[in-house]
Amino acid sequence: MLARSSGAPEWVSRLSPFAHLAGVPQISPDWAGAAGMCAVAAVLGGLGVLGYTRRDLTG
Repeated sequence: MLARSSGAPEWVSRLSPFAHLAGVPQISPDWAGAAGMCAVAAVLGGLGVLGYTRRDLTG
């Protein structure tokens, strides 16, 4: 919403994950898009946990 109101280029508004999901309840849910977003979140969450366990702190 901010990208459109500020006159930013179109690619800026596509950076938001919400731009790729359907506007429920006006439009039927985009289950493939929601599943893709959940998969990306799970992979990034797993990478975050892996990075947290491999940090170089001692004690």
